[in-house]
Amino acid sequence: MNKNTWIIALVIVWIGASLGGLTWMKLNKIHPFVPMDAPYQMRDIEQVTSQLENFLNNDAELIKTGSLDNRVTLMHFYNPDCFCNAVSKRHLDEVLKTFNAETLRWVIVVPFDTDSSSITTIQQRNPRAVVVRDSVNLPISSSPSLAVFSNKHELAYFGAYGFGALCTLSEENIFVSMVSRLQQSAAGESDYGPFLNIAGSGCFCAWPKTVSPEINTKE
Repeated sequence: MNKNTWIIALVIVWIGASLGGLTWMKLNKIHPFVPMDAPYQMRDIEQVTSQLENFLNNDAELIKTGSLDNRVTLMHFYNPDCFCNAVSKRHLDEVLKTFNAETLRWVIVVPFDTDSSSITTIQQRNPRAVVVRDSVNLPISSSPSLAVFSNKHELAYFGAYGFGALCTLSEENIFVSMVSRLQQSAAGESDYGPFLNIAGSGCFCAWPKTVSPEINTKE
């Protein structure tokens, strides 16, 4: 077998493996961001906005760290056991590379049942972030996902980093643009959001709930 034949064979194997991997992902990991049987509150913009803003402003760990100030906040919902974290990582990394800790507050929210040693490991790997548990059954169904808040702690965006097997976006720099826009409006009222980006399917993992899929609807 000559060199060209080997190259052609390797290319065919690589294409086959790639297609096989995408097929496996589609069959096993591609799910709606909000499942059809999810509580309606997970699609209700008022419920989602109210509970996420309450969590940001009232979570004991966030208050204890003294992290509430006038920066824009990126809240990253992260399940350590989710395979899909790697798919959306490039979008998160782009935002963190563009904005430093003085201009963007980064909060990592992990499931309620995440053990202390895992939280310590996540904190060590991400020293810039504040890591907290979801202690109140937040109205989210999937991760990886994110919420972006204005400098006044008002929700601007909640939803997926992207959709499809490769977590694609119609505009690759959408989150960088979003944060920039919120920062530029810091002196006045923000005209951005709240916006829910939840209507689509992609590589997502179900977000663990404390007791049942029903979420707290109290103000």
